Amino acid sequence: SQKDLVLELIKDVVKELSEAGIKREELENAKKQVIVEMTLSRDNTVSLMNGNAKAVMFYGKIISFEETIKSIQAVTIEAINETVKKYINIDNMSIAMSGKR
Repeated sequence: SQKDLVLELIKDVVKELSEAGIKREELENAKKQVIVEMTLSRDNTVSLMNGNAKAVMFYGKIISFEETIKSIQAVTIEAINETVKKYINIDNMSIAMSGKR
């Protein structure tokens, strides 16, 4: 069935991710994408204010754009892959699906 196919595909992707980790190119592309989206959202006052409000709620202060960029750029592939191995486990995973039976 389609449900079984989807579940197998999800299991395959999670297994590959947990065993092989992500590739350096994938990490660099993700960093670029996040930075571009953040840069574009700076032109929107509502988005900027929402970001400032979230920063104050979570960190107790407004975090500068430059500080955020430095934090993103500081993420290493080793840290990501260590986190993946620690927290992503196909044997301890729940999946919720919706749709017609």
